[in-house]
Amino acid sequence: MLKIKELGLFILLLLGVNSCKLLNSPPKHPKIIEITWDKSAGMLPLYSKAYISNDSCVWENYNGINLKRTVFRLSEKEINDLYSVFYTNQFTEITSSKQEVVDRGGSNIYIRIDKKKYQLLNSGTNFIQNQFINNYKAIEDAIILNCKEANSNQTKEFKIYLNKSITNSTHNIVLYLNNKEIYNEQKTGEFTPLEYSTQDNSIHFKVLMMKKTSSSFQTVLHKYELILQELPLNNHIILTLVDGNLILK
Repeated sequence: MLKIKELGLFILLLLGVNSCKLLNSPPKHPKIIEITWDKSAGMLPLYSKAYISNDSCVWENYNGINLKRTVFRLSEKEINDLYSVFYTNQFTEITSSKQEVVDRGGSNIYIRIDKKKYQLLNSGTNFIQNQFINNYKAIEDAIILNCKEANSNQTKEFKIYLNKSITNSTHNIVLYLNNKEIYNEQKTGEFTPLEYSTQDNSIHFKVLMMKKTSSSFQTVLHKYELILQELPLNNHIILTLVDGNLILK
């Protein structure tokens, strides 16, 4: 009788463990998928970033001099296929361990599916554990491949210059492209031409002239905006201020 009771308790325990695993396992076909990937080079000012979702996708690459940023879209099937790589490689089981290192770069992957968020950390003092390295690499390669394939199609590439009518200002110059800051004089110093790429139909420039201060809070003194529906023939954009208006030279 005692053995039967022990067997029954063992079966109940086994069922409980399996039930917990099922409850904690990710859905095979989630409704919402958001993926973020970033890679840095430690102390060097180099980085790459990717953001992928059902609504929009962004790919960024900064080589220490020029920033390239592309906005693009992936189809629902492409996003689901990418998620299947996560699922096949059991991303919820991938874990990291801490190690004392200095100036290490690396990469990280973040994913939100429906209301749950997961992070796979492999940069700085975080190291993917050995048994999961191949799984992590397969997921990372799939993210990069999707971004590069999408960006190879219909990408507009151009170079941005600021005329002296802007750069000779005594104020701190901040430049935005499609609502993202791409240059801040106070942070990066003298302006150098920026290489950029996008798949957007229009390009929205915004130049802010801000009061120079050591404080993180800055006062906007002047704001100028320009929306381009098409690029110049030479793909060189020279932003100029004339009579208080932001125009192309």
